[in-house]
Amino acid sequence: MTPAETSTAPVSRSTRKIVLGAALCFILAIAWWWPSLSPPGDNDVDVSVVTDGFLEGFARPVGDRIHESGRSTSWTEGLDVCTSWSGIADQVANAEVLVVTDARLHTCPLVIDDALDRVDHVIVVAQPGRLDVGSIPSGVVVVDPERLVGRSESGVTMPCQWWEQVSCVNGFVAVRNDDGSLTAEGSDRVARMVTAALP
Repeated sequence: MTPAETSTAPVSRSTRKIVLGAALCFILAIAWWWPSLSPPGDNDVDVSVVTDGFLEGFARPVGDRIHESGRSTSWTEGLDVCTSWSGIADQVANAEVLVVTDARLHTCPLVIDDALDRVDHVIVVAQPGRLDVGSIPSGVVVVDPERLVGRSESGVTMPCQWWEQVSCVNGFVAVRNDDGSLTAEGSDRVARMVTAALP
């Protein structure tokens, strides 16, 4: 082996290791994020979210939070689940988990019973001060975000959580707008609670 060949051999081996390592990292990253990168088909949705407006406008950030757990999502918003259930029941039946936010859900227990028959897990996101959690049937996981987003009063601020360093001002962060709707930070808090409740 000539001196030139000797000097380039270690470089070639180390370059090969770097390229192989980078390729492996890329493949693992694609495999992990595949649910969020690929559009879901009719039969491969992990989590179906149906909201009456509580999380309206936050499909992307809430979906991203769920995708971080390696799950795909479908999203239906702006409807009354009690009166619209017959139209969406078959659609959500393809999911493993159904997440519902509807302040009137306690008024239609038959809808929840039917949902439990169609999907493996049902998660109900209670809207603080509006949903009668006591009337929700057993077998349903209830997520109550009141401790993180307060009730529906306007302009609610709450003490910052550890992940909110950027939006934290003097130890507090706005979780509700003046009209009582959730801010981006408020929706992220709810999304984290939903993700933590996933089976």
